[in-house]
Amino acid sequence: MNYAQSFLMANMSSFPADKLPILQKEVEQLDDQAITTLMMTEIKNPTTALLISIFVGELGIDRFYVGHKELGILKLSLLVISFVTLFILIGFFLLPILYIWKIVDIFLIMGACKQANFERLIQQLNYVKMAQKSQVAKTQGPVKEDAVEVVEEAPVDVIVTEHIEETSLVEEEAVVQEETVAQEEIVNEPVVSDEGSEERSE
Repeated sequence: MNYAQSFLMANMSSFPADKLPILQKEVEQLDDQAITTLMMTEIKNPTTALLISIFVGELGIDRFYVGHKELGILKLSLLVISFVTLFILIGFFLLPILYIWKIVDIFLIMGACKQANFERLIQQLNYVKMAQKSQVAKTQGPVKEDAVEVVEEAPVDVIVTEHIEETSLVEEEAVVQEETVAQEEIVNEPVVSDEGSEERSE
């Protein structure tokens, strides 16, 4: 069993079940060094998220733990506003909303934690892949740049050569036409006979 398989086996319960084949395919394409970097990704425990949601979910700590900071701030703000507005009776309407949200989160928090782990790991995978590509580009950079220069310069030479050939063909056709016109003018010139010239002299 390689590092990739052991990593997935150890964290199988921390990811959505339908996403495991995708992760396995992505992780198996990495080398050992990349997998070591990937193993440093912070993976949250869905069971821990559930326990936090049950006991202190109204404080938003469960959402902070998962990584949903905006929802955590919103839940905590709702709790504070509810207690502050109790004396004007608004808090009595806000507190039931907060605890309904807490109950809903108890059922959703484990799935949200697994999805957040998956997104976090995919982000780390993309980072590792970019690092690998940049390393390959550094080792093979000059060869690829020369190849690109050759490919970019070749069409320009071809275009220039074709333009020169077309220009020479046009010039040759123009010379041939001028010679043809000159010959036709010579042939079409009127011929004056000697008898006609003698009669004019008399």
